[in-house]
Amino acid sequence: MIHEELKWTCRDGVRIYGCRWLPEGKPVKAAVGIVHGLGEHCGAYGHVAKPFTERGYAVYAFDQRGHGRTEGRRGDCLGYDSLLEPIELLLEDMKREFGGLPLFLYSHSMGGNLVLNYVLKHSPPLAGAVAAGPWLRLAAAAPPLPLVLGRIKERVRRNYRYPLGNQLSTTDPDMLRRYFEDPLRHARITLRTFSAVSRAGRWALRHAHKLRLPLLLMHGTEDRVTSCQASRLFATRAGGSCTFREWSGFRHELHTEAGRREVMIFALDWMDNRCFFSTSNSMLTDRCQESSGNLILR
Repeated sequence: MIHEELKWTCRDGVRIYGCRWLPEGKPVKAAVGIVHGLGEHCGAYGHVAKPFTERGYAVYAFDQRGHGRTEGRRGDCLGYDSLLEPIELLLEDMKREFGGLPLFLYSHSMGGNLVLNYVLKHSPPLAGAVAAGPWLRLAAAAPPLPLVLGRIKERVRRNYRYPLGNQLSTTDPDMLRRYFEDPLRHARITLRTFSAVSRAGRWALRHAHKLRLPLLLMHGTEDRVTSCQASRLFATRAGGSCTFREWSGFRHELHTEAGRREVMIFALDWMDNRCFFSTSNSMLTDRCQESSGNLILR
């Protein structure tokens, strides 16, 4: 696959680092944008891009604010909308290059929180979206004492960051080794970002019934970071627009778990089906427009 670097600039001047992977030796049939989770960066998704490009997908990704090679204090944002803005920039870039093809979003954890809020609020013209282990609620409540101390410290010292414990997100020892050896990964989040994302998760749960585009929602039953039960609730409230799949025995990072190949195949098969329906509907619309045009001409 072909790898290229991208750069975008937000309204407040923050420069976003992005990249894309393209199929080599085959035409692009669709494009997907990856929105990573807390502490991650787009470079950690190269192994995810590989099966996508092998199926003919162009894969876009970016480092969120305060992550990877993007500017900003680690784990911090000015407000929730500033986290959503790069998704818009990502989609604009995808539309410019592949606007005539089916477009998707693929997200994980905090990225899932962002994508669910984005599609609920903006109903973008996508063929579908995938949310894996989204942060709707945490698997366990954050310790109250550190949070209280955090609120006090943040009032006194604005750059206070709430430290997260090292969660084992996968049972794959090789992926765990990569995690701890990766200098671009971190496990920190400011209190204001934590609060904003938590509120957005609750908002998404309350408004799940407004989902208007196809969604594949996946969660590991042994997720110790985000709540699988919350994903079940979202799927129930979203109704027929949502396909829900639980992965028995899987932990938080479905894309790094030992059984990730099965996860990727399932997601790709779902997306391929959406590509078929999207293309069929587009052809039907074109034919209807042509027929309508002929009637007017007559």
